[in-house]
Amino acid sequence: MKALTILISASLHLLLLGCTPQHSMPVDSNYDGIFTHQAAVDMTPILDIYDWASEAGDSVDMTELVLKLVPAAGRYILAGTPDDELENNWYINMTDTIPVPCIPDELRTKYNLYANAEQYYNGNMLLYNMESLYEVCIWNKDKPEEERIFTPEEVMDAIRGINIDVMRSPEDKQCLKDARDSLLVYLAAYPGYRVDDAEPLLYLARIMERFERYSYFYYEGDMEPIEVILDSTMNKVHAGQWAQERFERYLKASEDEQLEVILKELAGCNDFDEQCDLWCLWSDCRQSLDEDLWVIAVGTRLMDSEQYSPMAVLIWLRWRVLFQEAFCGMSRDSAIPNDYYNEYRKKCFVASILHFERHQDDIFSMFLAEYMLSRSNMNRLGGWLGNNALYEGPELMPKRYE
Repeated sequence: MKALTILISASLHLLLLGCTPQHSMPVDSNYDGIFTHQAAVDMTPILDIYDWASEAGDSVDMTELVLKLVPAAGRYILAGTPDDELENNWYINMTDTIPVPCIPDELRTKYNLYANAEQYYNGNMLLYNMESLYEVCIWNKDKPEEERIFTPEEVMDAIRGINIDVMRSPEDKQCLKDARDSLLVYLAAYPGYRVDDAEPLLYLARIMERFERYSYFYYEGDMEPIEVILDSTMNKVHAGQWAQERFERYLKASEDEQLEVILKELAGCNDFDEQCDLWCLWSDCRQSLDEDLWVIAVGTRLMDSEQYSPMAVLIWLRWRVLFQEAFCGMSRDSAIPNDYYNEYRKKCFVASILHFERHQDDIFSMFLAEYMLSRSNMNRLGGWLGNNALYEGPELMPKRYE
């Protein structure tokens, strides 16, 4: 069977320790009032690049276009060139560079929420990183020695380098140290890779249960999958006045004009929520298959704004699949830049936390922040044939892959 991931330990039925009684309320079944309608993100830089590319026409330098739109892709598309100083290290994140949110002391002391959110995020992310490096190690061990990109010792050194000092609680720090040390003992004695071996991942999942006490979403009843909730929200809350009309103009445009139409519609949206909704419609349609570079660039710009939207989690999940497909590949041998993906996980997570400080009746935002941590890193042992992107794409964007 597939190697299990830490995702199996994520629970959506947990209470926030220290959460005050006034937050004990059910989520509105209509999900009304969850949109903040912040100012729309300026799309001028992307439109300027579009004008530049249109003027260049067929003579446009594609590498230059990629670097203008998605600068982070440079470490992948340029790998192997004489200018690549990273050599093989571009292949996988070998050190713990996952950014962890250190909540300001004035917020931590004001609400238990912030201290709990910090510990919950940090504990989960460090364990996710251990899981990813574990997979790199056993994947390398299964290869003939001459084909290995890293030695098992190099990967184990990366696991030893995981920074557990970000944990404020001495008990949590010791717990993570024990998890790290146990994983290293296992890997040192492990001869190779077996698909059905899930023992270390189950162990990490059990360790993660410790951090469940920091979970901060508080609600009553069962919750539908996040995709169903968001689809329902679009239909119920903004029927007739949401981004569908703008999206229809994109669909009806000629093939040569579609990209220009969608970019101008994104620039003309009334607010951030409408832009996010339009991006979600755009990313999940077959017409955008040849526009991946632009879809990724706009999604990156939306998340870079660090504004809150209940659709941010969908943007992040779809965005990392599209980036993985476009620049890194879907095989087990592909680079998987979880350090980069997690920079944006953090932005969306923190945006939800800070939104909740200003809108403490919006329990929905807490659910979304918790859901953001229910997805493990993108891992290379996600299936028999490739990494997680192979099945997350059809799962998250069914219309695109139909």
